[in-house]
Amino acid sequence: LLTIGNHAPAYAGSTEPRINFTSAIGDADGVVRHWRVPLTEISVQLQHGVVEPIPIGSSSVIAGSNPIAVFDSAASINLGPEGTLNALYGAWGIGPASDGGYYVPCDLQMNVTLSLGGIRVPIHPLDASLQTGSGNGPSNDGSSCLGSFQALRSLSGSSNGANLNSSFLPADFVLSPAFMRSAYTVFSCDAGLTTTQVVMKTTFEKGVAEEVYLFHGSGEEMEVVGWTVNSPLLQLSPEDVNKL
Repeated sequence: LLTIGNHAPAYAGSTEPRINFTSAIGDADGVVRHWRVPLTEISVQLQHGVVEPIPIGSSSVIAGSNPIAVFDSAASINLGPEGTLNALYGAWGIGPASDGGYYVPCDLQMNVTLSLGGIRVPIHPLDASLQTGSGNGPSNDGSSCLGSFQALRSLSGSSNGANLNSSFLPADFVLSPAFMRSAYTVFSCDAGLTTTQVVMKTTFEKGVAEEVYLFHGSGEEMEVVGWTVNSPLLQLSPEDVNKL
């Protein structure tokens, strides 16, 4: 589901959306160039409802900070630090394969929850692992799936195609559509300001006009910030209008 310019009522509320916004983290110069947010917690739910926290450490990008996660809708998988993923998959007794990738049984239901800016987002189990196709993976019989989180490594390492130089990235974690499908996410360049445009077409005795009202805010806080009128009559002189 993708909406541009407004919210999806089914997810955000039909009348007055109530969405909690978290400020994106800027670069060292204060300019926000990426959709980055702090990752405050990772937990997994094991058998019998046992919830186990996963150590996430601190950020290698911003000193003294929680790990930083960046949203990337073009990424094919989620990426994260190797140490964190060893603990994540280790909760199910799984370690990296010989190629550095993390593979899980396709029938394993993994319940993983991430907290971003204090907001908990459980990942749907169907998005916690990805089909690799028959003959791929360490089992070579199609029974193994690729974990949707793979390790960021230096250029000298390798991890199932996720061979990226983590020192060049602006974040510790990369969150792909495999994560984003589990959350209704709103990206706003104006701090969550709601903008509404109302277009009214009015018929006059001598023609028609289109009025455009621009509102900011919602509910009782909505205010008019712009008003324009478009009409062919505006291109005519008063004398020509009188001739109509």
